[in-house]
Order: sequence, then C-alpha cells, then structure tokens
Amino acid sequence: MKAAGVTPTDATIHLTYPSLKSQTDILKFAEIVERQAATAYLASIPALKNRALAKVAASILGNETTHVAILAYALK
Repeated sequence: MKAAGVTPTDATIHLTYPSLKSQTDILKFAEIVERQAATAYLASIPALKNRALAKVAASILGNETTHVAILAYALK
C-alpha cells in the first residue's frame, strides 16, 4: 500500500491478540481479522491513484468479505 501512495494508519494496522482457548475463540478472532482486512481494503480503494491497483484491491476486498461471511455462518 505504501508503494501505491497510501499511508496506513495506526488504526488500520493495530491487531490485539486475545486468548484463544477454543474453536469458537479462534473463529471469532478470525472474523475480526477478516473484517479489519476488508475495512482496510475498502478504505484504500478511493485513495489509490492507479486504477489497476484499485481493481486488485477491490478483488481482494471481495475475497475478504467472503471470508467474513463464511466465518459468521460457522459461528451461528
């Protein structure tokens, strides 16, 4: 992202690791991580001046949101 002219903020790169004692803990943490990743990609797309990079970021965003949906379903 830095090479593309986007500067990450402390909010987009901060990740707190909780105690992971069960499968549910792991799935919940994974969902949080995937949501943060999706948010970061969504926020970066308008800032990318290179249209090709914006398309790549949008594609990755789609993958991240799919991961969120699968994890949310698994946690039902």
